Amino acid sequence: MYYNYNDNELLYLAKEGIEKGKELLYYKYEKMINMMYFKGFKSDYSFWDFKQECLLLLNKVIYSYNNEMDVSFYLYFNVCLKRLFSKMYRKNDIRLKESQTIYADIDSFKAYDYNQLRNIINRTFSSEEPLVKLVLHKCYFEKMTIRQFCRNYQENYYKIYYIYQKIKAKIEKILTN
Repeated sequence: MYYNYNDNELLYLAKEGIEKGKELLYYKYEKMINMMYFKGFKSDYSFWDFKQECLLLLNKVIYSYNNEMDVSFYLYFNVCLKRLFSKMYRKNDIRLKESQTIYADIDSFKAYDYNQLRNIINRTFSSEEPLVKLVLHKCYFEKMTIRQFCRNYQENYYKIYYIYQKIKAKIEKILTN
């Protein structure tokens, strides 16, 4: 259907106000948008929200593209799409949420009193390295977020996140036994 037109012809039609030109461009680049979402976009955005954002971007790109540029429309749109993609990813990165702390619901375990539970957890982690103990103390007992911990102690976020996940798994194992 749209294979009879190249991008420059479709852009000309769209800029002249002919809706069919825009529709054909939307249809043509919809596959690239779908592929980008399903190949690696992990975020709070749903597929339809992401697609809508990309189609709005395509509409802006149609009017901002100049035929005298040294790049093709495909490449120009691809770069703009990747920039939008990275912006959306940074904005909604699940791992970087401020509110993330270790939540083990101590109140639901009525068999233990808080000090007894704390002693059990401290004994379990007594043979661990100092960084694990520090993460346990700050993130579990003091409810500090991972991001705050990394800022205060100049540690790599992903390293601390990995330690955090190990601690969380051990604590859940202790509390369920």
